[in-house]
Amino acid sequence: MSLPYTNDSYDEPFRYCGVTRACGTDNPYDVDIAGIGVLVSFIATAAFSLLAIILGYLCECLPGTETNHVDQAVTVTVTTFVKFCFSPSLSRIKKLRARLSSAHLHHTQFQEELVKQWSTALERFILAMSDQQLVTGIAIMVTIYTKSCDISIYSFQMAGALAWFSSTTHLATLTILTKHFDTHRIARNFRAVMMVAMMFMLAVAQIISNSESVQHSSTDIYFGCALRKSFKLSPIDGYEIANLCLIIAWLILSYASRMISLYSANVKSSYSWPTRQIAFVLGLEIQEPTAEDDSLEKLDKVMQAVDDRLRNGPLGRWSLLRHVCVWIARFFSLAGAIERAFASSFLWHLIWLLFGATFGIGQVISIRKDYTVPYRKDQETETLNKWGFGQILPLVLLALPALMGLEAYFETKEKIERHRKSQRSSAMSSSHKGSRGETEMVATRSPTTTMTTDFSAESTPLPLPHRPTTASGIAAPGSVYDLPLARCMLVFYIAMWLVLSQLVAVSAATNFANLGLMIPLVVVLVIFYLWSVVAFEGPQLLHAVDRKRKERKARYLRDVAG
Repeated sequence: MSLPYTNDSYDEPFRYCGVTRACGTDNPYDVDIAGIGVLVSFIATAAFSLLAIILGYLCECLPGTETNHVDQAVTVTVTTFVKFCFSPSLSRIKKLRARLSSAHLHHTQFQEELVKQWSTALERFILAMSDQQLVTGIAIMVTIYTKSCDISIYSFQMAGALAWFSSTTHLATLTILTKHFDTHRIARNFRAVMMVAMMFMLAVAQIISNSESVQHSSTDIYFGCALRKSFKLSPIDGYEIANLCLIIAWLILSYASRMISLYSANVKSSYSWPTRQIAFVLGLEIQEPTAEDDSLEKLDKVMQAVDDRLRNGPLGRWSLLRHVCVWIARFFSLAGAIERAFASSFLWHLIWLLFGATFGIGQVISIRKDYTVPYRKDQETETLNKWGFGQILPLVLLALPALMGLEAYFETKEKIERHRKSQRSSAMSSSHKGSRGETEMVATRSPTTTMTTDFSAESTPLPLPHRPTTASGIAAPGSVYDLPLARCMLVFYIAMWLVLSQLVAVSAATNFANLGLMIPLVVVLVIFYLWSVVAFEGPQLLHAVDRKRKERKARYLRDVAG
């Protein structure tokens, strides 16, 4: 971000972009880029997308996604809390504990037919918003590059921040649309090309915005003049280079992960992408964890095996120390199960969705608030907040996604009402036929024959099972997730990742130099990720290698014997 810094040499005429003129501009804050209406429309459009995803998550009707035990526990807790706020009742709190049990989480809160209908409507809305975010982001990036000679540094930075915000929102929608693009491959390929172009333009804009040429130039000079007169793309010192590399790495990894998910929508594995690639290259077969792997019965067996091994080892005489070691092993076993379930949940993607959104909106607010020229602040504020045609039009266009959402809502609501009427009519018809058949059977019943027919199941639908998951699965009854310690660990994981990711996003957005202060927190995030990948997926790779070696040896012995 550019600092409010003035340089007298910029007042002299200078030749750039084929024209000799002064570098300073009388209108540095282009309202078509940084006006209040443009900003509100960008933020509102992104907010619609994020709100739709969050509501779909809480209502268990996100299209093309699958949830696990962690997601269900979160949705049950949040929905219960919301209901308690509108209708306080101690019975809701008492029932929450039972609803969080593994046995209850086997069942969804909504009927499968309702979920399908709302998922279809939500997919249409999110797809439209995703297209709008991608096209808008590319349009604004192309504009600032083609008009680099005519815009100020402030306009370039604000446009880059808006494009970043639009890009992160688009990446968030792709998490929902992977199954859709798996069946629409031409649209997927076209979108992939646009995403690569967007990523490249964003990375270049981020590098330029944090270069020495822009950082030590006043915000009211022409952008092209600043680069042409003192061309230094590198930041001022190595400290800022490290911060810039961190943001660029996050950008590339985010786009890479979404691209991989677009082209591997049918890959259902709880293991991380590096582990899957290592297994693919080495030709290994990794066994997916099942619900039984997280059962209390298996945990007790593992702890008993650890205790027996320690009892027969050097700690046989030290019972207290042996029990401490067993409890440490139990703690890490629970932590491994929680880490695996949390990393494979949709909540994990939702946290990073919020990270990108916070960073994007933080950049917009920071640039608009802190980087005006002091001696013209009142004039600039009045100009930026003036409502003209270019500011009202984007707000009017916000009605398009709103109308689209309302259309999908009422259309789906009408389908659901027709479905319910059809169910009631079929149930009444079945009940009428059943009562007539029962009357006939009573009239013709023989003394040696007894026949009973129950039609109650047809009129009262049974609870439908929740959608199957791809990762750690729905926790089976008697799961480790029912333990109080495991639930405390889960709360800790969610709070830690959510809080730390938001702190990093706010620090990076409001003052880029402060990002270095968050390095210890970033290190904590990296350690926890490596813990889940190396400590809990590494042994599975080693077991797979050992199985392959034994199979190869057995095959060799059979060939020799034959």
